[in-house]
Order: sequence, then structure tokens, then C-alpha cells
Amino acid sequence: MRDGLRNQCKFFIGIHAGPCRRRLPRAPAVGRVAGHPSTVIPPAGRRGGLPPDSTIWIDLPSFPYEHTIFMCLSGRTLLASGHPASLKTRTPMTKPVKILIVVVLLIAVAAVGALHVASRLVVSRIQDMMGDKGHAAHIDVGWTEIVLQDVEIGAPPDWPSRQTLRAARVTMEPDWRALLSDRLDIRRVVVSDYYVSILRSADGSLQILPTLRQRARERAEARGDAQTDDQGRPKRETSIGKLILDKGRLDFFDARVVKTPYRVPFENVHAEVGPLHAPANDAHTEIKMQGQLVGKQRRGTVTVNGWLALPSHDADMRTTTTGADVAVLAPYLQRHAPSILTAGQMDLDMTTRVQNQQLSAQGKAKLRDLDFSGGGLGSLPRKAVMAALEDRKGEVNFEFTLQGSLKDPKFSLTDDVSTRIVGGFAKAIGVSVEGVAEGVGSAVKGLGGAIGELLGK
Repeated sequence: MRDGLRNQCKFFIGIHAGPCRRRLPRAPAVGRVAGHPSTVIPPAGRRGGLPPDSTIWIDLPSFPYEHTIFMCLSGRTLLASGHPASLKTRTPMTKPVKILIVVVLLIAVAAVGALHVASRLVVSRIQDMMGDKGHAAHIDVGWTEIVLQDVEIGAPPDWPSRQTLRAARVTMEPDWRALLSDRLDIRRVVVSDYYVSILRSADGSLQILPTLRQRARERAEARGDAQTDDQGRPKRETSIGKLILDKGRLDFFDARVVKTPYRVPFENVHAEVGPLHAPANDAHTEIKMQGQLVGKQRRGTVTVNGWLALPSHDADMRTTTTGADVAVLAPYLQRHAPSILTAGQMDLDMTTRVQNQQLSAQGKAKLRDLDFSGGGLGSLPRKAVMAALEDRKGEVNFEFTLQGSLKDPKFSLTDDVSTRIVGGFAKAIGVSVEGVAEGVGSAVKGLGGAIGELLGK
């Protein structure tokens, strides 16, 4: 402040004012008691009584801002700066309070140090898990979550796409207390804005994140194949409460239906999988997925709901498709003549159960708006085929029951009422649902094995 300004400082007196000593650079201060205009603060060296809990206003004319006033009231020293402020007596800090403050500070320092150590450990482990093919632009370890930005996982040389995984953000919520034990617990993993590619090999095995699986196998071999180490201690357990895939794309490449891996694209895929545990136990892993099957003419809706037991590969899944483009599914519907069926829509509702490596599938299928290539039917006129199979709405509806072994997945239709319809359809134009059921069954088996290897079971 500049000279000429008047500052008012307000403070309270509990019982009485003792002798006052003031050090002012220029004009002396004049004090007035609020509610008692006739009462003034005695000059230095004199005593005077003030009513209890009195409010005193002190006018400081022409008081430089950088100076300080010292006044003695009731035996205590008050410190006030030259700017307007509420002046209060300073109560000495007790010893227990000091001890508490020191303890809190020590705990805070220890927590920060522990977080720093844990951060370096987690970052090192993540980088080791991703291997040479994996990369994250930034890894942020916080109190409640670990965030990976711009994650990329490469692919082996013979992979049909350049990457096996790409994600804008991967968020993990770990249980830090588990680090004190021989366990790794992650409550939730969320993969956002992602792309993932999956390959079914010619032998029917499902390949998911092969570079990570290879890295997991190498780490498992380094630890040894037994459930205990050289000292007899159990291997570190790993558990993930829930894995969430949000707002992503998925390419399913199938080398079993055709020699060159056939691409089935999905978009807007949201999936929830969990819990996951390694070493695997008998707990059911719930699987929920919904997305869009992208075709040349339309997008169909796909949903998968059910559970999977990782160690035994037992499963109970329900798969539904609505409005799927038949042209995309042609290699599964026409195993021997995939070019005949060129357009149409398919609805499917199938329940797949696996127990002791035996698969049983039951469901309903509906085909409509079918279109065929010119020479695919031979001498059999297309109109005659459609007239025999379509209902009044122009739809082909049938129920089916499929059975087979996951060890040797050669499925066959049972002898029920729908066999004649489906068999006639398959004989006429080469269409059946066996390829679809085989694909689902193979996916169930491969998914269990892939998840187990990724967790290092």
C-alpha cells in the first residue's frame, strides 16, 4: 500500500488488555472499543480495563505496507501485517500434535517412495510382458490405476494383418496389497478404442495375440513347468476380475475354410470377460459380447452370451445373429461351393454346449432375400429350389441339432424332422449350418487355450 491509505485491522480480546507496546514508523495508533466510543486503548506504559470479548478497531493512518505492528495483549504477543487481516492469538503447538504431524509426514514420504518403487516394477514387468513386438507410448502408474497410452502389439511374419492389437488406451486397476503376497490381482482391465486380429489356423487352433503367448511360454519355461519352484514355493497366481473391450474393431481370419485366411470383419464390438485366473481353476468365466458383422451390403448384429471353464474347456454359449450378410458367411454355409450364394440375409439363434470335449449345438436358422450366381445350380432351376424351400414370406426356416467332438470336429446332423429340409437344401445349393457350428465350437476350444497361455497357466 501507499502512504495516505488507511488500513483497519480487527481482533478480539478475551478478558482484558494488558500494557501495550507499539512500534510505529510514523503516526501513533488510536484504538476505539466497538460499542464503547469513549473507551480508548491506553498509551504505552499505562493500564486500562476493557470489557470482555471487546472488538477493537485500530486506525493506522499513513502506515507503510511493509512494516509490522507488535502489540502485547493479555501477556501474549500478536503479530499483524500491514494489510487488513484478522489478528488471532497463536496457541503454542502441543507435543502430541507435533508427533502426529511428523508421523503423517513420514507416512506420506514412505507412500510416495513405495509408489515410485512399485511404478518402476510395474513398468518393467509390462515391458517384459509385451516383449520386442510390443510398445506403449506412455505408461502412467497412479494410486488407483495403471494407464497405457497408444499400445501396439506386432504380429509374427506369417500373420494376415500388420498388428495383432492396437489400442488408444489400456487401463488396469490393480490391487496393490497383493504385491505384498505372491499374487498378482487386477480388478479390472479396460481396452478402449482398439483393433484386434484373431486367426484360426488350418488345423482349427485359435491364435490370439501370438507374440504375447510366445512370450508367456518363454517366461513359464524360465520358471519351470512345475507348480512350485526349486524351494517348493507355489508360482505366482494371477487373476483378473473383468476384462472389458470397449469401442473396437475385430478381424477374424479363418484359414480352415479356405487356403488363404478368410476375413470376417466386426465393428463396434463391446465385450466383457471374467473372472480370469491362472493357474486355471473350475470357476466359470462369463463371456458377453455384442457387435456388428460388416458385410458388403449390410451390417448384421451379433451377440454372444455364456460361460467357459478354462481348464476343461467346458462351455455353455448362446450365439445370435440378426440380419447378417449371407455373402460374408458363404464359406461357412457353402463349404464346397462358396461362390453360389451371393446375397441375402441370415438370422441365427444357436446354443452351444461343450462337456468332456463333446460339443452339442441346437438352434434355429432363417435365410431370406437369397440370391444365387448364374451357373451354380446346374440343371436345377433356381425357382424350383426356392419354391420348395421358401415359405409365404420368402424365407427359409429350419431347426438343427449338431453333435461332434472337439478332438476331431466332424459334425453331423441328427435324424430329426428338420434333417430332410436341411439335407435337401444342402444337396440343392450346398448350404448347411455345419460350418457355422464348427466355427463356434472351435472358437470355444481355442479361446480357453489362448486365455490360459496369456495368463501363464
